[in-house]
Amino acid sequence: MKHSFLIVIAVLLVSCRDSTTSVDNDKETPGIQWSDYSMHEKIFDCMYFRDDEYFPDEIDLSEDYALIIYGHWEEADEVPKIAAVLASKENKRIEKVVGLGAIETLFSTIKIGRTIRRYEKCLVPLVYDVPRAEIDSAEQLIPEGMHWVADDESLICTCPKN
Repeated sequence: MKHSFLIVIAVLLVSCRDSTTSVDNDKETPGIQWSDYSMHEKIFDCMYFRDDEYFPDEIDLSEDYALIIYGHWEEADEVPKIAAVLASKENKRIEKVVGLGAIETLFSTIKIGRTIRRYEKCLVPLVYDVPRAEIDSAEQLIPEGMHWVADDESLICTCPKN
């Protein structure tokens, strides 16, 4: 059952592009142009789907930080581990980690009092099947005193655009 579900989700997800400094239009999903994405969709795409350490030149975060908390599956039939992606406007760096210890270390780099946007996904939560206790523990590691930006742009739909 989980295998079928994961396959359906994979089909719905926007494919990633693999360039560290600019987007390669030849590698885009057929019928979908990078220019069709909103800036927030581009940010989410770079953070969640890519393995790059930096944003492409054309990406500009509007907040000091962008955050995604999600479930990381090593095997489809296992319970996913809690994971996080943190992006910094200051140096355009994207850092991905898995596990509460790594998340704690990553979150310790956040400068208090800055703006932060947490991206979520429509349809199936990014933390699908992650134990609630792990989600709560990860969220408690987020430093207090941040200025959260929450609006409609924080919810990303990854359904195919065509």
